[in-house]
Parts: sequence; structure tokens; C-alpha cells
Amino acid sequence: MKKCPYCAEEVQDEAIKCKHCGQFLSHATSNEVTATSTDSTPKGRSELGDFFSFRLMASPVLIKIIYSIGAAVLTVAGIEICIEKGPMGVLFIVLGNLLWRIICEGMILLFSVHEILSSIENELKHLQGEVFHGANPTLKVKKGLGLGIIFLVTFALGIIGIIINQYSNKRSESATNSAKATENKTYKEGDTVSVGYTSYTVLESYWSNNLSNTQSISKKPDAMYLFVKLTIRNDSTLPSTISSFKLIDEKGAEIIEKTLFSHDGSILEFVSLNPKVQESVYIVFDIPINHKYKLKASEDTFIELSPKSNIR
Repeated sequence: MKKCPYCAEEVQDEAIKCKHCGQFLSHATSNEVTATSTDSTPKGRSELGDFFSFRLMASPVLIKIIYSIGAAVLTVAGIEICIEKGPMGVLFIVLGNLLWRIICEGMILLFSVHEILSSIENELKHLQGEVFHGANPTLKVKKGLGLGIIFLVTFALGIIGIIINQYSNKRSESATNSAKATENKTYKEGDTVSVGYTSYTVLESYWSNNLSNTQSISKKPDAMYLFVKLTIRNDSTLPSTISSFKLIDEKGAEIIEKTLFSHDGSILEFVSLNPKVQESVYIVFDIPINHKYKLKASEDTFIELSPKSNIR
């Protein structure tokens, strides 16, 4: 009589299978022999061999790490959506994390099935006492699982990539708009705007059908005349010259002035100012009336115009 190594019950010496627990005793014996023969092999070397032969899978650990990163990205993106669209962000956080969890659990499940199939294959090899030389019943299933794992991992990484890309683009666009808003300075009529040593103040702006009361220079506009009354002051110690003025519409298009008048109504080619001298001028633009315009004082400084609705 001998004892079963699994349930410790007594069985016959010639028994192959335990009548009490149903375990195969020849398998246990072969395991004991294998264990005895491998006792001399260092444990670290065996684990290292399993790792490089892909018997020990590192992917489940990586999937857990990827899940944590993905959940964090989804939550942050959901908070951003909450700030902009309210309840939609909460729905995104809940459903996004739920779907992400299901995907990762599916990958873990596939790896678990792969390990179970590998274990079954090893059991069959020990029971038969030989290595399969013919068709392996678990090989096709394992190949299918491998393809499934590759598909799910690729799909998961693709989702993370899309979310990160969308989030990065959104942050970049927000930062660009914020930078533009910070760089561009916009003033209103009546404000004194200093650009270097030159100061500008728009006193008023209005629409008109006539360029001048003088018959010789008066002519009809192609669209409508916009008059901008402007004072310019030279605060430097040297004379300065301003040759042209420009408007910017709401689409960013630039329009150069049609005519430049002095305060007494004479036409000017340019504005020439001595140090510490201020002069008033009228700038005339021939432009459509149904747009919003800003006077360009410099590349990043603008004066928003509010033309009077009554046409003179």
C-alpha cells in the first residue's frame, strides 16, 4: 500500500489513478521525478527561462498599467468636457471608463485562457509521457487567442492615441488662442494708444457718401466712405513721418486708406510731425458698410472703430 500524494489516502502500490480523489498517480510520480531532477537548477534561472521562452507572460501586468494610464486620460478629458459642456462630461467619464475597463478585462481574459490552454497541453504531455509529434489539439485555439490579443491591444492603444491626440490638439488650440489674445492689444475710440514714441487717439468715426465739399475732389465712393478723425503726437526728440494707415476687418483682411486730410480739409500725402507736436487728421477709407473694422496702429495694437450710423 502507498499514500496518494494528493489526498493522503491509501491506495494499492500498482494503482495508476487514486480511487478517492481521482488524480492520476503516474502524473504525480513523474512530477516528483521532474521536481527532483530540477532541484539542482536555481529558481531564478528557471523563471528567467520561462520569461524568455514566453511561458511566463508579462503582458497582463502591462495591461494593468495601460488601463491605469487610459483611465486617467479619460477622466481628465471628461473633466475638460464638464467645464465646457456640463453633464456631457460626466457621461463621458462614466461610459468611457466602463468601456475601457471591459476592453482591458477582455485582454486579461484572453491571456488567462492562453495560460489555461498551455497548462492543459503540459498535462496531456505528462499523461502520455511523450511530446506531441502530430496535430496539437490546442494549437489552433492558441493561435486564435494570439490574434485576438493582438487585435485588442492594437485597438486599445489606438483609442488611447486618439484621446491623447484630441486632448493635445484642444490644449494646443486653447493655448494658441490665449497667446493671441494676450499678444494683440485692442483699444476703443477715445483711448490714447502709444506705439513707441507715437501716440494715437481716435476721436470719432462716421460714414459718408461724399469725400469732400470741394467740387474738384469730390466723387462718389465705390462702396462707402469711412472717415476716422485721429490725433497723432510725436513724443520723441526727432521728427517722425507716417506715410499710411490701414484697417483690419473681422476676417483679418487689410485695407489701406483712400485719402488723408488735414484738419483744415487739405489733402496730405503723409503726416510729418516735429518732436512734441500733435496734429489732427482725417483718414478716409472706401469700404463696405456691413463689416467691423479696427484701425491698425502696429502689428499687435489695434483701435476698434464704432462709426456713427447716420450717414453724412
